[in-house]
Order: sequence, then C-alpha cells, then structure tokens
Amino acid sequence: DLVFAHLSTTNGFSNLFSVGAASFIGLLISLCYFPIYLSFVSRTAKEATKKKEADARLALLQANILKNQVDPHFIFNALSVIKSLYRYDISEGEKALDLLSKILRSYARAAEQYLIPLQTELDIVADYIELESMKHSSPIEVIYDIHYFDFMVPVFSLQPLVENSCRYSGITGMEDGYIEIGAEKVEGGYLLSVSDNGKGFDLSKVGSDSYGMKNIKERFEILLHAEVTIESALGEGTKTTIFIPAGREKGEENEDHSH
Repeated sequence: DLVFAHLSTTNGFSNLFSVGAASFIGLLISLCYFPIYLSFVSRTAKEATKKKEADARLALLQANILKNQVDPHFIFNALSVIKSLYRYDISEGEKALDLLSKILRSYARAAEQYLIPLQTELDIVADYIELESMKHSSPIEVIYDIHYFDFMVPVFSLQPLVENSCRYSGITGMEDGYIEIGAEKVEGGYLLSVSDNGKGFDLSKVGSDSYGMKNIKERFEILLHAEVTIESALGEGTKTTIFIPAGREKGEENEDHSH
C-alpha cells in the first residue's frame, strides 16, 4: 500500500508538473504574440482612422466641385451667349441651351459619383468646348490623342483643366491655338495629359497649388493613388500629366468611396 501510495503521489506531481509546464509554455507563447497582436490592432485602428479621414476629405472635395465649377461668372456668360444666339438664330440658341442643360446635369451627377469612365469625362469636356466655342468667332480646336479608354477618372477632373486653357492660356485669340488631350497605356500604368500651346506661366510665381488644381490632385491621389505633375513655360504653353498606377485604373480598391 505504501508503494502504491508513493507511486500515486509521484504520478500526481508528474501530472501537475506537466500541466504547469504546458500552462507556462502557453503563457510564453501568448507573451510572444501579444506585441504582434497589439501591433495588428494598432495598425487596423490607424487604417480605419485614415480611411475615415480620407472619406471626409473626399466628401468635402466633391462638394466643392459644384461650388467652384458652377460659378455665377460661367452661368452669366453662358446665358448671355444663349440670349445673343436666339436673336440671330433660334436653332443655335436652342442648341446652346441644350448644351448648358447637359453641363448642369453633369454637375448635378457629380455629387453622386466619385469615379466615372474616361469616355464619360471626355463627353463632358466636348459639351463644354462646344458651348465655349459659341462665344468666339471660330471653334476652339481640341486634339484627342486617345489610345486607351478602359479606365476610370475622378468626375470633373479633366474638364477644369480644359477650362483653364480656354480662359487663361490665350489660345482663343491665337490662329493656331489648340488644346490636346492624351491617354495611353504605359509601363506600370496609364498616362493622361491635358496640354495647350498658349502663353504659359511661371510656375515659381503662380504655383501648381491653386484651389482648383489642388482639388483635382487630391482626388486623383486619394481615389487612384495617381501622380499629377504640371509643366509650364512662358510662351510655350502648359501641360498637366497624370500617371495612374496599374491595378488602380478601375477603382476597385476604392469601392468603399463610391456613393
């Protein structure tokens, strides 16, 4: 009996030791993984915060599209042109009125969309150019050098660039003035460009961070991780280039931003 009792006690201590050792090893493993877990939680929280901030910033940028694009100056000029056209040619006046209606509807849709197909943005540009040309004695020449269409762009991202060329580059007073819009698939992504052969400007004095340009750059960066650069020289014109990395052109990774 004493031998049996001794064996039972020994087995008890052995089992207790085994359980204790297993618990200790488990504790060590937990301690090793705890910093990793904390890092994961912290990273997840930071990503959630960044996304929330990006969403808020996008909402503000999107709201400012309407505020800055549909300005009283544009509406007043458009209505003045329409009124003048109606006096001399009713059909031209109606055409101009239809164009203005299409543009305003596009502005309204801009509040509901972040990304649109390139072709849709080009249609918006074409409507704007056609209406703007009615203000001048000759049409504004736009060259479309489009080799690839199958990608998305932020709504009203090219139209303001074209509008800047119309309003500030001086091309409307030049015999050979033009605006060129390019799109192509390149190594590592997609390349968009809007350029003119107007009077250009000194980047060091004017800068590329005007409010409208800043809005465009931020939306391209947030939605497509794109890189926007501006080149300009006095007497040589201005060119804005947008590089969209491959894998971002459809906006799949930004579906959470869509309305």
